[in-house]
Amino acid sequence: MSNYFSELFKKDYDPKYGKGAYSLGRTDVLATSGVLDVLERIPNDGTGAVSDEALKGIRDKKIESIVVLGSGSGKMGSYLRPYCKKSKIFDIDKNPSVINRLKKRHSKDPRRIPILGDARDLPIKNRSVDLVVAYSVLRYVDEKELVIENILRVLKKGGHVHIAEARIKGVIDETSKILKKKKIPFTRHIYRNQSFLRVSYGYYLIHRSKTNEILRVKIEDEAKRMGCNFIEAAFRSAGSYTGTLYSLSWIKR
Repeated sequence: MSNYFSELFKKDYDPKYGKGAYSLGRTDVLATSGVLDVLERIPNDGTGAVSDEALKGIRDKKIESIVVLGSGSGKMGSYLRPYCKKSKIFDIDKNPSVINRLKKRHSKDPRRIPILGDARDLPIKNRSVDLVVAYSVLRYVDEKELVIENILRVLKKGGHVHIAEARIKGVIDETSKILKKKKIPFTRHIYRNQSFLRVSYGYYLIHRSKTNEILRVKIEDEAKRMGCNFIEAAFRSAGSYTGTLYSLSWIKR
């Protein structure tokens, strides 16, 4: 992050922009503005660590179907695809605009199947899934036990689950209690010193640039220097921070 953006972050950044849609409008705006396209290809947000852990122990097994809960930009499914080339990947998201974008973006991949749905009532057949991955999803859901029950319903016997949260340990603690209540053995993982993009600050820069000409010009200059579009330049200018990734995994017995 350059000195200009670093100083702006310290002096002017308002944390209320942490909920990205707040700064740009509704979630459907994010899906159609090019923001999700950018977030899908910028690497440093922990997706790699989550995907690698989710695939441990099952790389050599035949994985016919994967469910990605709260697919958002679709980065998780795109990261998993090279390792699971013949698997069906079901991207589940409750926002129609997000699903429509994914359908267009992955229209040439017949095994990439975006589906409009809610994690609390998955539109997936019983006992049909080999792997379920949820990254930074349960933080937005109050009925976590209902999500767990749905995951268990769609999993095949021997199916794997990997749930992860960036920075928010409490979500993993709460989910662990649910699994203990249901007498489901699980494993916890902690990944320290992970690099995360300052996504909320990127949203903030885009929003502020609409009324701040100096900021807009700075981002435009960065876009020219990096050879990318304005939105990507804003997110890359936002920089990154180091944090902890918390996760848990289990196998359906």
